[in-house]
Amino acid sequence: MQEPRTTLSAGQLVIVRDERWAVIGADRFDDVTIVGLRGAAHDNRDEIQSVITPADVIQRSPAPSGVGQRSRRATLAAAASALADATTWDQCWTAAHARIDLHAWQMEPACAAVSGAMRILLADEVGLGKTVQAALIVSELRARGLAERVLVVTPASIREQWACELRDRFALDPVVFDQSTLAITAATLPPDVNPWKTAPLIISSIDLVKRPEVRVALESVPFDVLVVDEAHHLSPGTDRAAVVAELADRTPWVVLATATPHGGDDGAFQFLQRLGDLGTEELRTFCRARRSGAGVSTRRARLLFVRPTGAERALLDATRAYARALTAQTSPGGQLVASVVSRRAASSAKAVHGTVTRRLALLAEQVAPERQALLPWEEEDDADAVSDAVLASPGLRDVAHEVAWLGRLADLARAAGPHSSKVEVIRRLLRRTREQVLVFTEYRDVAKLVVSALADLCAVAPLHGGLSARERRDIVQAFNSGRIRVVVATDAAGEGLNLQARCRLVVNMELPWTPRRLEQRIGRVDRLGQRRRVHAIHLAHDGSYEGTVIARLERRRARASSANRSIEVLDADTAPSASRHLRSLAGPPHAARHTVAAYASRSRSRGAHVVLVYLATLVDGAGRLVQRSVVARRIECVPLPGHRLSRKLVRRLRSDETVRRAVVQQIPELAAAARDTIAPAAAAMERRLTALVAHLERLGAAAVWQASLFDRRAEQRAHVRRSSVAGLELHLRQRLSAVRSLGHASASEPQLVAAWLE
Repeated sequence: MQEPRTTLSAGQLVIVRDERWAVIGADRFDDVTIVGLRGAAHDNRDEIQSVITPADVIQRSPAPSGVGQRSRRATLAAAASALADATTWDQCWTAAHARIDLHAWQMEPACAAVSGAMRILLADEVGLGKTVQAALIVSELRARGLAERVLVVTPASIREQWACELRDRFALDPVVFDQSTLAITAATLPPDVNPWKTAPLIISSIDLVKRPEVRVALESVPFDVLVVDEAHHLSPGTDRAAVVAELADRTPWVVLATATPHGGDDGAFQFLQRLGDLGTEELRTFCRARRSGAGVSTRRARLLFVRPTGAERALLDATRAYARALTAQTSPGGQLVASVVSRRAASSAKAVHGTVTRRLALLAEQVAPERQALLPWEEEDDADAVSDAVLASPGLRDVAHEVAWLGRLADLARAAGPHSSKVEVIRRLLRRTREQVLVFTEYRDVAKLVVSALADLCAVAPLHGGLSARERRDIVQAFNSGRIRVVVATDAAGEGLNLQARCRLVVNMELPWTPRRLEQRIGRVDRLGQRRRVHAIHLAHDGSYEGTVIARLERRRARASSANRSIEVLDADTAPSASRHLRSLAGPPHAARHTVAAYASRSRSRGAHVVLVYLATLVDGAGRLVQRSVVARRIECVPLPGHRLSRKLVRRLRSDETVRRAVVQQIPELAAAARDTIAPAAAAMERRLTALVAHLERLGAAAVWQASLFDRRAEQRAHVRRSSVAGLELHLRQRLSAVRSLGHASASEPQLVAAWLE
């Protein structure tokens, strides 16, 4: 291959497009060189960029000049800046410049990822900053050149929030793929170009990624990091779980984030732990508990039994009797109907009225079946809708008797509808306090009912999956600014929201089935930044079906607590090793001690002493940056006229062979220490990548079964699969080569960054 005209090395400072950058690495081809850059100026600090030469002109940044002409303050500032830029492989490189309120424990997962942890579960309690932790992992891997392509999979409702976090806090440039964006991107590309290969950092929803046509498109797309937010949605046997399992089995780094890894279902928890497991490493779990004094609030929860009105009591009793009859006489489909009707009746009379009326019409064959299933360009959001297939399930053996029973339930619901005891409790609460209130319900129609019932008291707005991303964002901003006092949200719209700015009171209209959903609701206000005590009020009708829900919640909570105790739980305010990383952002301790000692020990002799501060850059075998270290030397000189440090003297000391040997002799020790630090991480990465390559080789070699003599479809599909596997395997082998080069750390010529006279 032809060498480029300009030789570039990792750590070198260059000027590109009138901005100052540090070179991460350079991949040389026949006619071009792809240069990885990291921002080194104030405006582009820690931004990651790739440019192509000779299309982009790269100029060497001028070497520091006039070191002896600057003031003492400026010289010490230059030394301090060098210390801040100095860092070792297992420390965070980008955290110091991210726009976040950094806590020590949030750096632990990122440090683990660059130290060889390839499968990571972020299981901190709600509100402790899992998004920041996952973003730090992505940022650190990209800064080291270990990851180029990243896929972030989230619920549809928080895609934009993820994009804003990565863009505003970490200066990353994500692309959000929804159906419309994907269609527009595909329309602008040639037919043979896969749109999923056009962006290095993609955020998409789990319900888009699980679509059959999208899964086919993703088969040939290599990713280096897979981040799955709200991973508790991955129930075994579902399309969501299947597509994530496929992606995890061919992606080097797999990061799962959920505040509720165990929701009481042992099978789902074990499936989560096995995602991406190829037998080469254990799942590294980070689980921290909430404690007072950790920068987060304490919490008080109260179960409030609401006395139903006379009409509501009649409806609840009749619904409970109907549910018992269905459970005793029918198939599992009828039992599901019994559960749906009972839960809706416990929520509100108007909610159950719509469900009962719909089932009554379906049994009497007075309505046509519901519309067809979701089309490929539609994404699921709310889970409160009950399909006609469920509501039309067989019920009592005597259909005429069931129709009459349903008619009576509809009449009772109609009579109880105008006065809701749970809504009246919320109205009394609003009259007695000035607090903002976040109300949660499982059903969209109940949310609309509550909004209309509270509209005469204060500004109130619904928040559910039927709203656009812009409408949700406007409501959240209005609520956080105080223009809206009450937000009534469903669970689908409630995930990922940050509502702790002004609100600390959560009211649940009904109890959800799982403790993880309850925790997710309260976690919208009980999170980092909340400085007041959070109050949660759970409304339940006394003597109703909700007693069964409470018992189920308690059983699942106990099972989840028992399982979660097996995970190492650390307090949010205690992370000793992370604290060391946070302190080390100021530079390597040995360099700092050396520099400070040199400055503090003033000589009282007639001679003068000059302190020289060098920045040594260590690179791997591929020329990528692995470490920056500060080296300081104290040189005794002859008496200086006027005790001034002249530029001439600095040049003479810089070129002096004795001084150079004194500086260079420390470099081999630094390189050896760097190799010792990197070796375990490189070995772990190599094991994972080797296992991934072997797994892909087995997939590519799978046997093809031809259905008939002239049916070639299976052979055609196998050919496409082999082509996709070959592309993925090539990408992984390139990553494997880059990882193996980490074991060959060497140092470039040290750069003088500061000098001062003692």
